[in-house]
Amino acid sequence: MDIMRPGNRLYLYAYIWLLIPCLMFLSGWTKTYIALPACVLLCYGVWKSVSTLSPQPYTPVRTNRRMIWSLALLTAWVLLSGLGGLMWQDYWDHGFRNAVYFDLVSHTWPVTEIENGDPALLCYYFGFWLPSAFIAKLTGSIEAGYWLQFLYGLAGAILALLMIFRYLGSVRIRTVVIFTLFCGWDIIAWLILEDDISIYKAVFALKDLCYEGFSSPSATTQLYFIYNQGIAIWLTIMLLLRQRDNAGTLLLTYSLLAIFSPIASAALAPVVIYCCLRHWRQAVSAPNAAGLLFGLTAVAFYMSNSRVGGFGLNDWGTIPVFLLFLICSYGVFMPFVWRRLRNDRIFWWLFGTMIVLSWTRLGDTGDMAWRCTIPVSFYLMLALMKKSVTIRSWSEIRHAAFACVLATGMLAPLGILARSAGHQLQYWRGILHSTRSDGYPTLFMENICHDNFIAHGDSFFTRYMMRDRKSTAFADNHTESK
Repeated sequence: MDIMRPGNRLYLYAYIWLLIPCLMFLSGWTKTYIALPACVLLCYGVWKSVSTLSPQPYTPVRTNRRMIWSLALLTAWVLLSGLGGLMWQDYWDHGFRNAVYFDLVSHTWPVTEIENGDPALLCYYFGFWLPSAFIAKLTGSIEAGYWLQFLYGLAGAILALLMIFRYLGSVRIRTVVIFTLFCGWDIIAWLILEDDISIYKAVFALKDLCYEGFSSPSATTQLYFIYNQGIAIWLTIMLLLRQRDNAGTLLLTYSLLAIFSPIASAALAPVVIYCCLRHWRQAVSAPNAAGLLFGLTAVAFYMSNSRVGGFGLNDWGTIPVFLLFLICSYGVFMPFVWRRLRNDRIFWWLFGTMIVLSWTRLGDTGDMAWRCTIPVSFYLMLALMKKSVTIRSWSEIRHAAFACVLATGMLAPLGILARSAGHQLQYWRGILHSTRSDGYPTLFMENICHDNFIAHGDSFFTRYMMRDRKSTAFADNHTESK
C-alpha cells in the first residue's frame, strides 16, 4: 500500500510529529553505535506502520464552513493556552517547563552539570521541547524556538482533531466543543469537598480540580498546564486505535510516547500487551522490535532519575473520595454509552489500570495518580462523541439529559478558559506579569521543581549508553574522584 495515499497521509504526519523528538533524543543522548541503528529502525518501523495500514473508507476532507470554524476554534484554544509564550503564561506550570526549554537551549546535549560536587543529568520527559530547542540553537534565537513550540503544539492538536473527525466519519462543531471541554463533574465534587467556596475561586482561581490525590484532567487542563504530555497522548491513542487490528505495529506506535509521557505510557501498557499477546504471531515483527529497543532505552534513561526510588502507594487519598471521583469522572456518563462499552475490553483494561495506578505515587507528588487517568478519559470521550453522532434520533428527554450532563462537566474547563482570558487582559493592561516576560531560573539553579527533573550520580544509562561521556560533567567528576 502506498504510504502517501490520501487515506494514509494524516497518520503519517502524526507519526512524524511523534518521531522527530525520538530521533533527536537518540542522537543527542545516546552513543553513536546505539543512536544510528535505533534511528534507522524507528524510521523503518514508522514507514512499515503506515504502509501496512488496514484499508479504511476514505472521504477527502473538503474545505467547508464547518472545517474552517473547527480549525479556527482549535487555534484560538491553543493560542489562549500560552503555549510558546504568545499569550499570558501561568507562573507555576509554564515556569518550570520554560526552565526545561532554557536548559535544552543553553547546554550541549546531553544536558549535564556539576551540582554540589556531583554530576547531574537533566532526566525528564522533554520530547516536546527538543524540536524548538534545536531551532533555537540553530538560529541563535530563543524567540524562534518559542514560535516553533506554538506551531508544533498547534500542529499536534490539529492532527489529533482531524484523526478524531476521521474516527467519527464526520466533521461537526460539537466534536470540537466536546474535545476541548469534556470533563467529569469536577465542579460538583469541588462544591461537595471544598470548605471555602466563592464565585471567584470557582471561575478564576481554580486550574485543576483534584479529589484529594485523584484527578482526571480535561484536554483544556492538559493543554494549558501539561502540554508537553497531553498532545502526544492524544496522537498516540488515535494511532493505536487506527492500528488496533495490526499487532505487528502496536508496540512501535506505543513506544513513541515514551519521551513525552511515561506515566500515560504505563497506563496504556496493559492494553498494548494484551493486544500483542492475543495476536502474538503477528506481534513478532521488525517494527515492534524497533519499538521495544527504543522503549527499553527510554526506561534506562528514566531509571536514572532521582525520583524513581520514591515509587510507592498514594497515602493521601481515601476510599470515599475515590468513589466520588469515579462517579463524577466516569459514572455520570456511563448511562449514555453503557451498551457500547460494556463489552469493550480496551475500555475496561484502561479503567482497571487507572484504578490501580491512581493509588500509586512517585516521590512526594501525585503525578502518577493525576496522569494515569488521561487514556481512559480520552477513550470515554471518544465513545460519547460516537454516541452524539446519532443525537438527532434521540427523544427530547434523552437529548436534554445528555446535554446537561456534558454541560455540567464543561464548567470546570470553561473556568480555566475564563481564568486564562482574564489574566491575559490583566497582562495587556500591565497589571499582571507573565512567566514568559519575567523569565524563570533554570533547573540547574534555584528552581522549585528541580528535584523532579534531575538524575544524580552514575547509572546504567550514564555509564554505558550516554553519548560523549568524556565531555560531560560525569566524566569531569570521574576524573576528579581518581
